[in-house]
Formats: sequence, C-alpha cells, structure tokens
Amino acid sequence: MKGFEAISLWLSIAFYALAFVFLLVEVIFKKNVLNCFYLTLAGFCFHTISGILRWVITSHPPVLSGYENSLAGSWFVILMGIILAFKFRVSFLFPFLFLCWAMVS
Repeated sequence: MKGFEAISLWLSIAFYALAFVFLLVEVIFKKNVLNCFYLTLAGFCFHTISGILRWVITSHPPVLSGYENSLAGSWFVILMGIILAFKFRVSFLFPFLFLCWAMVS
C-alpha cells in the first residue's frame, strides 16, 4: 500500500471517525452540529477510490489477501448500511452500527 492508495484509505478512516464522533454528539447532547451523512459519503468515496486503486495496482479484484478482503468486506458492509438507511428511512444510527461492525472485522 503506497502513495495515493494509502492516503485515500486513511482519509476514509478519518471521515468515518469524524462522522461517528459527530453522531455521538448528536445522540448524547441532542444537538445536530453537522450532518453525519455527508461525512460518511466522503469517507465512502475515498474508500471506493482506495479499492479501485488497489485493483489497478494488483491487476486483480481486491479479494485475495487478508488486507484486500478487509478492504472489500468493509466497503460492502458500509454500502449495505447506507442503502438500508435510505430504503427504510431509519435514523442514520443504523449505518453507523454497520460501520462499527466493519471496522472491527
């Protein structure tokens, strides 16, 4: 993992962490400081870029090694969380439960 792939992965982690912190502030203090949705989408975009770059660098889908499995698996988990949040119109806490699960796995 070198160059822009590493930068985009760390940016996605930073955006996910910021979104989680702002969500906690919103849940605990009942104060909407910043819409967590946009931070999550920004993180998801950088996560997608990181996966695409990994695919280009290795010239195979990013699913063969442990790192690549984690990258692709967490991407799918976060995508499912975002889709389910839109489909069922639940609060944005639902995708963050998926996000926590993705970061742990």
